Amino acid sequence: MLLMFIGLQTKTIRPEWIAITANGLTRNMALFFVPAGVGIMVAFDILAKSWIDILAITVVSTLAVIASVGLIQQWMERRRQ
Repeated sequence: MLLMFIGLQTKTIRPEWIAITANGLTRNMALFFVPAGVGIMVAFDILAKSWIDILAITVVSTLAVIASVGLIQQWMERRRQ
């Protein structure tokens, strides 16, 4: 993903070159969640024991990602102007 981002930003990769593949992957994205769902069901007993820890980590990491993406977006907007 990082290489794709760099390639698109430096214009060494044109969006039309990857459009068909990207659209195909996006349309079938639900299939990529099946293994994760199966893994959750297999490890349900472990998850049931530590659900509070998992919930806290999920909330903190989600807030950290939202804040970092917001700050980076603001920095990029200022840089563009």
